[in-house]
Amino acid sequence: MTTTDQDSEYFLVANTLVDEAKQLISKANNKVKLWFTFILTGDTADELYTDAIEKLTKASTLYRINKNHQKEISTLVLKASVEEKVKYSNVEKTLESIGDAYSAIGDILAVEFYKRVLNFYKNNGQFDRLHKLYQKIYEFYIGIGDNSMAISTLRDTLENDHLIQINYINKFKESLAILYLKNDDYLSAQSIYDTLGKFHIESIITRNQARQEFMMSVICLMANEDFVGARNCLNTYINSYTDFADVPQSRLLGKILDSIEEGSEEKFATELSNYDSHDKLTNEQVRLLLRIKKIAFREEISLC
Repeated sequence: MTTTDQDSEYFLVANTLVDEAKQLISKANNKVKLWFTFILTGDTADELYTDAIEKLTKASTLYRINKNHQKEISTLVLKASVEEKVKYSNVEKTLESIGDAYSAIGDILAVEFYKRVLNFYKNNGQFDRLHKLYQKIYEFYIGIGDNSMAISTLRDTLENDHLIQINYINKFKESLAILYLKNDDYLSAQSIYDTLGKFHIESIITRNQARQEFMMSVICLMANEDFVGARNCLNTYINSYTDFADVPQSRLLGKILDSIEEGSEEKFATELSNYDSHDKLTNEQVRLLLRIKKIAFREEISLC
């Protein structure tokens, strides 16, 4: 069976399941209407609704596999309407799936459904699930290339940091810093890296991560053409935190600033090459350091 044949089969099976589910829903609705006549026999309305939900769940999965997201959405919307009639249903998960389906086609309605689920979790005290929805909203905006709304989403998320576990908060801060860098907002990014570094340096488990955060903090100041501020910031970190006083990251930063002060582009390149051969610079660090090199060696810069 070819992939096309299989997709066609999935589609037909899904359509059949939806038709069967609609018949069950119709029977259940009639039973609800006639409930007080006491003449009913057979399955209860709840049982019929539950069977319909099961069929709609299978159908929506097949539509998703078939990449027919419009049919998937209409099926999930029907499923959600049935779940609202049944006790102990998971309608919030269906609403999230509707958001996922809209997200797959780049439709802004995805955000509306994600926010409905967010409010549900907040109202029901299920705060451990909030980060997942905020992440999906952020990723949706990134996917459609709207960095401005992605930044806004992360800011809103961080305003609710008292409801979200700290490890997720820190991940959101990292994502926000990267977006700031893409927008050339080096000072906003620097503030985040400074905060993250000070958080990690106090933790035995994540102390080594502080080195990267402090390194990015100083690099951001250099990228913003503030070499004096970068030197002062580096000295503050070295003097305040013994764990950062003599590590590859602090040594590299000191040597880079020395090379800029000396006007030695060759020394600048050599120090980066030596560091990268052992500790490896990230792509973002390379991009920023290339910018710094371009800025620094237009003319000799004094760090005094």
